Amino acid sequence: MEKISKLHFEIRLKVKYVRENIIKIAQKDLANKCNLDATYLLRVENGKQNLTIETLGVICEALGMNTFTIITNSLLDKS
Repeated sequence: MEKISKLHFEIRLKVKYVRENIIKIAQKDLANKCNLDATYLLRVENGKQNLTIETLGVICEALGMNTFTIITNSLLDKS
């Protein structure tokens, strides 16, 4: 269970980092682009909401990220 929690933590950090620092898109705008509720995305980024692999794929696509890469990089992250 601890490994799953760490993976979830790493993924949400990467999504938030890319959104804020690379793409520079507001949370509300990303939610609209993904056809998600802004509150849902807020809860995902704050670690209070789990997301499906399909939803992660939608978010990654909107951010120009590869879903496989974000998952594998998060699994390999030792920090």
